[in-house]
Amino acid sequence: MSARIVLWGATGYTGRLVTDALVQLGERPVLAGRDAARLRQLSDSHDRLETAVADVEHTGSIEKLLDEGDVLVSTVGPFTLFGKAALDAAVSAGAHYIDSTGEPAFMRDVFSVSGPLAQRRGTTLLTAFGYDYVPGNVAAAAAVDRAGPDARQVDVAYLLPASVDIGGTKRPREPAISTGTRASLLAAGADPQHVRRKGRLSLEPAARRMKDFCVDGRTRWASSIGGTEPLALPRTYPDLDEIGVYMEFPGPAQVTRSVALGFSLVAGALGRSSPGRRAIERVVRSAATRTGGGPSAEARARSGSLVVATCRAGDGRPLSSVRLEGPTNGYTLTGHLIAWGAARLRAGEQKSAGALGPVEAFGLEACEAELSRAGLTISDLDGI
Repeated sequence: MSARIVLWGATGYTGRLVTDALVQLGERPVLAGRDAARLRQLSDSHDRLETAVADVEHTGSIEKLLDEGDVLVSTVGPFTLFGKAALDAAVSAGAHYIDSTGEPAFMRDVFSVSGPLAQRRGTTLLTAFGYDYVPGNVAAAAAVDRAGPDARQVDVAYLLPASVDIGGTKRPREPAISTGTRASLLAAGADPQHVRRKGRLSLEPAARRMKDFCVDGRTRWASSIGGTEPLALPRTYPDLDEIGVYMEFPGPAQVTRSVALGFSLVAGALGRSSPGRRAIERVVRSAATRTGGGPSAEARARSGSLVVATCRAGDGRPLSSVRLEGPTNGYTLTGHLIAWGAARLRAGEQKSAGALGPVEAFGLEACEAELSRAGLTISDLDGI
C-alpha cells in the first residue's frame, strides 16, 4: 500500500489552503478533523476526497488514522494546546510529520524531544514549514553561502511589503491575520522565545530586542521573535555563533515593540504559576473556539512577502545581505510550502530523518527553486 498524506485540521483556514495546494499538485489527501459534516463539504468540493474523524486532544484517536510511512500534516493550533497529540501520533505510528506552527515553545519541543525519537524510527519531522519560517531559513542560508568562511552572525527579518504590483497598479498593503493566528499569538506569549547567542540557544521574552534593517534606502525596525532558524541552521552551518530572527509589525515600531514586550513579560510571569497558566489556557481556548476565518483570496492578493537576511563576520563586519520578495501572501505561501513538503516526504525525497529545517531536509537549491515557483525571488540586498 502506498504512503498517504493525512491532513489533520483540513477544514480550518490554513487546512483549506493546504488542501487546495495539495490537489493542485495532483495529491489526494485524507481530510481529517473533528467535524464530519464540514469534512464532507470540503471533500465534495474536491472530487470526494477520503475523510476521517478524530479527537484533537487524543493521540490514539489520531494514530488510528496513520500507517507506517504515511505523512501527517497538522494545521490544528494553537499548537502548545492542541499540537502534541498529532505530533506524538506521527512519531508513534512511524509516520512523517509536517506542521504550520509559529509557536517557539512547540518548535523547541519538536527539535529537542520528538526529533531524536523520530530519528530512531527513521521518520522526518518538519515543523513551522510555512511563511513561518521557511523563507528566513532559505534567505539566511543563501546569505551565509555568499559570505564565505568568515560568516559567524546572521540576522533574519520578516518585513511588511509596502505595496503589491497587481496588473501594473500599486495598491496599498492591507495587513490581516487569521483568527487562528491570533489564538496562537496569545498561546505563544506565555512561553519564552529563543535566539542563538555565543554559540548556544538562549531564552528571552518576545520583542526583547529591536534591530534595524535598511531596505531600498529606508530603515526598517523589527522586534525579536523565536523562529526555527536558530534551531536548524547551526547543524548545516556549525560556525554560526549568533542567529537572530525579527518581525516587523504594523504601526510605530517602538509602540508595537513595547506592547509585545509588555504582553510577553506579563504572560510569562503568569505562566510560571499553575493558576496563571490555567488562566492563560482558558483565554487561549476561548480564542481557539473562534478560529477558522482569515483573509479572503482578494485580500491575500493585495499583500506580498518580504524577508531579508544579513550575514556578518565575528567582529560585526557585514559580509552579505539577501532579500526574498514577491507578491505571494504569507498564508498562500504557507499552503503552497506545506503541500510541497508533504508531497516530497510522501515520495521519500528528504535527505535524512529526525527534526529538520527546510534546508537540511531538501537542500538550499531545491528550497530556492520552490520559493521561486511560489512567486518569490531571491536577490542581493544593496546597502549592507
